[in-house]
Amino acid sequence: PELERLFLKMRILTFATGRLDPPAERIMKVHTDGRDIRDDAYWAGLDHKQLFGDLEQFSPYMGPYRAAAEKDFYEEPDPTGIIAFLPVREVSRQLSVRAQLCIRDGRTTEALEDIRAIIGFGGLGRNHPILVHQMIAVAVRGIGLEAAYEYYVYYRRDAEKLRPQFHFTSKRGRL
Repeated sequence: PELERLFLKMRILTFATGRLDPPAERIMKVHTDGRDIRDDAYWAGLDHKQLFGDLEQFSPYMGPYRAAAEKDFYEEPDPTGIIAFLPVREVSRQLSVRAQLCIRDGRTTEALEDIRAIIGFGGLGRNHPILVHQMIAVAVRGIGLEAAYEYYVYYRRDAEKLRPQFHFTSKRGRL
């Protein structure tokens, strides 16, 4: 039921107008800019505190997403239905942006938890009988793997920071 509400109540996009609200717009801009995690000038120019505050408004949706990511299967309320792609993708993107901000702020445990949640959620559809579900899962996993790669790139010269990445991303064969 909570996972179902996650898909039905996402207020990220105003479907009637196609416009993002200002916090979602700021988050989307960081995600779509695609700037290198090592670009100090870009990341220093962002207001991390404001972005974390923007992400906080979506925290009620993160709990069910994270809980679902820990499962080995996806329980869909209507087995003939299709996962709402846009909300799943947007929550994945938000977690990716949060992971990037945590990486830049040195909060490695939080960054790795976000990355693992994205990859885990993407793994839910890997054996689904409906092709569209599998395609959505691939898209979500791609977002998570991109965030994992950014973690690696940022900390590639620090073995102590890379060791937890291996444990987080390889747990339960999810990578």
